[in-house]
Amino acid sequence: MKTLSRGRLAMEREFLFCVDNWAGCGVLKNVYPRLFSLSSLKDAKVSKLGVWSNGVWEWKVAWRRRLFDWEKSLENLFVQAFQERCPILEEEDRWVWKDGEFPKYTVTSAYNCLRRFVEEENISVYNKFWRSKASLLALVYAWRVSKNKIATRVNLEKRGITVESLLFCFCGVEEESCHHLFFECRIVWKIWSQCFAWLEVSFVSHNEPILNFHQFRMCNASATVNEV
Repeated sequence: MKTLSRGRLAMEREFLFCVDNWAGCGVLKNVYPRLFSLSSLKDAKVSKLGVWSNGVWEWKVAWRRRLFDWEKSLENLFVQAFQERCPILEEEDRWVWKDGEFPKYTVTSAYNCLRRFVEEENISVYNKFWRSKASLLALVYAWRVSKNKIATRVNLEKRGITVESLLFCFCGVEEESCHHLFFECRIVWKIWSQCFAWLEVSFVSHNEPILNFHQFRMCNASATVNEV
């Protein structure tokens, strides 16, 4: 997920130079681990890595030793990452919300940002879903499960169709919802366990269908098994 906030530097400059994502390009010690290991001020605040000269901020990065030639090219990239960022006089440190659609942070802006991210993730998962080598009939049925479009007793009752009982006939304990039918019932889980044992994978099932599919693709199954 992209970074949506970054530090706005001020006179106090409380941000840690290598540890905080104050420049908006990632945590510097993670992006440039080689240079971080050579830094003589690993835990320094931003204010310790520069000086004011005639009202202009000048960066001063110190190393424990002279850099090799190949390290100097890395240093150039390192400096470019924050060269255009500098402290601002007479202003307190604060975080700036970077989401282009909402310039100021609000609960709504955070919600919409996360919603867009989830929608993008779901599109990616469904693309992988339809590329599976399973039969089309199985894929269509699995897609209906992911959309809760299966004629379970709970869904039938919601559509005004009279059913004798909402309880799942296998266990007789919980209502026959799509989630319980495929993922939550203890009897159904025994069937899943036998399938996982046959595939030789260790897996903890999620009760949300599309997350279950995505989680299975990330487990330690082989590429061939994942395609199926």
